Amino acid sequence: MKRSILLIGLAAPLGIFLLQSRPVSDEVHAAHLAAIADLERTAEDFSSLTTTLESAWASVEDPGENARTLAARVAESPERLSTYMPQGTDSGSQQDPYLDRYEAYTRIVNQTEPLITEFFAEQAVYLESITFIQESGPRIIAEMRRIRMDRAAAETSQLVVGTLAYATGDASVEEFNPRFLLVSLGRDLRIDANMPRQTQTLLDSVTTVLDNKSIIQSKVTQIVLMPIPDNVSRLIQAEEELYRSSLLSVGQGRTLLSIYAVLFVATVGFVMFRRRKGYR
Repeated sequence: MKRSILLIGLAAPLGIFLLQSRPVSDEVHAAHLAAIADLERTAEDFSSLTTTLESAWASVEDPGENARTLAARVAESPERLSTYMPQGTDSGSQQDPYLDRYEAYTRIVNQTEPLITEFFAEQAVYLESITFIQESGPRIIAEMRRIRMDRAAAETSQLVVGTLAYATGDASVEEFNPRFLLVSLGRDLRIDANMPRQTQTLLDSVTTVLDNKSIIQSKVTQIVLMPIPDNVSRLIQAEEELYRSSLLSVGQGRTLLSIYAVLFVATVGFVMFRRRKGYR
């Protein structure tokens, strides 16, 4: 009876080592490669996105649909990566570093997404205001001159030129100059009496440009400085370490299985020998 219990007890670890020595599945290999490729592509997407946003802002242009596509791919990265988890091992302790870095990466992406969304929305309004100033400013000035509002026409011309220069980053124009003209024209009673609606729309567009340029610039800087590339690198490192640990675990399992199998066979042989001797 005691020998039977001994054999059963010895067989239990053998089963554990058999499970541990199973080769890493094709699904795990594929998930590992897909996770690495996805992270590398996300880093490239974010780099391209920030370059596009900076260029579009500097040139006062819409960043375009390609930038929006890049932003969407970056935002969706954590969800895509979640389909590749767990990565190659059932050991919680081995997964902890990967999961910690995955959560940190997810937080950074989630913090970056609303900044990018706000940038797209705010720059769209900003560009609409600039377009209105460019297209309607000369017409409003010409109308002022036609009805002999020469002083208002001169100030409006200075306002249009100064605002457009300020919007495009001309360092010779400070915000104070168009602000002063904005206040002066807002108090002109002849404008209120003769052409209030179209002039007010122009003044509102100028206000939008003056109020939002520094805000949008700050947002661009925030987006560029978000540490998504650093978090991608750390997550790739954790993924590689987790994958290597799964391969190492299999190798250790096979080594232990070989050693234990020899011991198990020797033990069984010894027990059988003693049993046969006892029958005599």
